[in-house]
Amino acid sequence: MPHRLPKLVHKIADADSTQQVITALNEQVGPLRLLSVWHPDTDDIKEVLYHSGVPPRFPREREAALKTFGVSPMRMMVLNSHISFTHREAWRRLQPVGHDTWLWDLLQDHNMQDGFQTYRGNWVIAYWSTTILDGDRLRTSTRMALDAATTAAAYALNRLMPKKKKTRHVELSPRELTALEHLARGRRAPQIAKHMELSQRTVQTYLDRARKKLNATTATEAAVIAVRRKLI
Repeated sequence: MPHRLPKLVHKIADADSTQQVITALNEQVGPLRLLSVWHPDTDDIKEVLYHSGVPPRFPREREAALKTFGVSPMRMMVLNSHISFTHREAWRRLQPVGHDTWLWDLLQDHNMQDGFQTYRGNWVIAYWSTTILDGDRLRTSTRMALDAATTAAAYALNRLMPKKKKTRHVELSPRELTALEHLARGRRAPQIAKHMELSQRTVQTYLDRARKKLNATTATEAAVIAVRRKLI
């Protein structure tokens, strides 16, 4: 891929639509296939651009699991660290247990044995692979090429996507923020209540208030919005 990079970057830069950007990103990436492209600042958890080669059931199952188990630690990692990593590297670093493994489990269910995520220009671009991405399959030069291609894609997407309205500033109380942070870590209301030493009903009240203030449909969506806005 590295020696073909200039041609690929020009193809991405000259794209006339988001679909052309996505198609170009899926080319010449060795064992990797494009999974999705999404903007962390969007308030709509459904605004994820999936490549046409992704199994049709995957987006639906991912959305359902997100509502059930909360934000995946791997999602938090890409938002907070802004570094590129494989799914296996994220697993070794985070060592998730219990419900926190739901995203890795979902990927495995769809034969996505590994993947690569990178955050460039306010866009997260995720790839998947049917094989484990060890050193021989994902060399440093390939990582650098992927970073360069995704940087070009971020500039192109910022040019092609409609401008987002400026996010309205929202004031959340310290306890509302704490409840959302626990939810974002995958904890459920009873666990949050135990951690905060409050009743489950009180915790639910804080979550409901935060959901309304953030104009979210569910508390989980509110947690996603809070993470994207760097409130928690």
